[in-house]
Amino acid sequence: MEAQHNCELNACLLRCVINASNQNDHQTLRDLGLSQALVERAKNMNADVFIRLSRFSIANITFDARRFGLMLDFVEQEREMDILVNKMITLEASQSMLENLAGIDPREYRDRRKALDMPPASQGRPQSLNDEQTTILYQALSKYPEPADNSTNDLLNWYCQLGEETGLPLAKIWQQNMKFG
Repeated sequence: MEAQHNCELNACLLRCVINASNQNDHQTLRDLGLSQALVERAKNMNADVFIRLSRFSIANITFDARRFGLMLDFVEQEREMDILVNKMITLEASQSMLENLAGIDPREYRDRRKALDMPPASQGRPQSLNDEQTTILYQALSKYPEPADNSTNDLLNWYCQLGEETGLPLAKIWQQNMKFG
């Protein structure tokens, strides 16, 4: 198992060297500590040499656990944000709402709607809530007040909660909240 693991890691490293060379990424090549002559040899090797070289241990790898943890936190938060934004789109959040709350530009908004198999968004300002809808919204607002810290994640979750509770489109809830908030 270890030999196979080293083979895969070595192949990845060799591809990294070749790609860096092809893209003139001199910083990566410097970071790897490779001379220009060695880079040229790696770039010009054939498939047989590549496979054979992959079987040897060619690098000492260290793992930065602290950085890994930080990057994992970041990626997990991004993933949660993506899920939340997609949920908001299905709950009929407008592009302007999502741009204001989460920095979603029009192109990303359209792409997400397509990926979620939703029709193109309607243009213009949403209609105002009628009296019945306003009552439903204010009942939900009394149950779920706006989060005090107003972090992006908390606000997005709060709007989702309001949308699910009331059944109203998020664009209308946001518009109403902007009027009276």
